[in-house]
Amino acid sequence: MTIKDIAHISGVGVATVSQVLNNHPDVSEETRRKVMAVVVEQGFQPNTNAKHLKQQASSSIAIIVKGTMNMLFADLADLGFDNLSSVTTDDREASRQ
Repeated sequence: MTIKDIAHISGVGVATVSQVLNNHPDVSEETRRKVMAVVVEQGFQPNTNAKHLKQQASSSIAIIVKGTMNMLFADLADLGFDNLSSVTTDDREASRQ
């Protein structure tokens, strides 16, 4: 589910959905209620990482850790960030290919 899907279902533009999700003041209460009803009904969860990429925020931090046995890996969950993402690779399969 993306904001494009929310816009289509609620009958408004993508920019309007973005304004509602970002609590912009220039949205009528009726439109805000309509969009938020679809958000709740669909169980939409905004992607914080995508939002930061779109905003080109300079407050983003990227940490690359090789292997789950790295001592830093154990402490990543304790950093206090609510939007951590991870990617894993199968080194053997990657080497084979």
